[in-house]
Amino acid sequence: GSTGSGPHCATNRRPVPHGLTFPVGRSHGCDDPPLATTRPVLTAPKCDPNASSAAIDVAVRAQAALGGPVYHINNSSVASLQPTIIITQDQCRICAVTKDDVDAICANMPSTRVVTVQPTTLDDVLGDVNTIANAMGVPARGERLVRHLRSRLAAVTEAVEGLHATRPKVVHLEWLDT
Repeated sequence: GSTGSGPHCATNRRPVPHGLTFPVGRSHGCDDPPLATTRPVLTAPKCDPNASSAAIDVAVRAQAALGGPVYHINNSSVASLQPTIIITQDQCRICAVTKDDVDAICANMPSTRVVTVQPTTLDDVLGDVNTIANAMGVPARGERLVRHLRSRLAAVTEAVEGLHATRPKVVHLEWLDT
């Protein structure tokens, strides 16, 4: 079957089990792997993503105060692609389209299944690989990929063991005006 995608396509920040059908559509933020950029863009922010943090904040707050979505979903394009699965998140209504937004467009697409992920930990992300693989009918591929990823994580953990004194202290900040 075909797969559409919500705010982040299944291949953006979430590994997809090898050999799965590539998504037929993507969100505006999905650009990895590069092949994803060959798929039609189905979402767009309602404010200029290249504006300053302050301008984005003002625009998003205004949109949120109106109670409407912060992102536009091209409903007719989604419908024309006839996805059997749409993968979305239920993390943050400011960061991406919401599950409610996706459910609303799927109201007229009864054969489309919405798969929602909401990871808050690395284990959750790995669990989502299995959730997506199960939804796509290839649970064994998901399990293999998760085992492989856990093996790689264990190798990294082993490689950095004993480096606690020399590890850098890192701070990640967003929404800064420069």
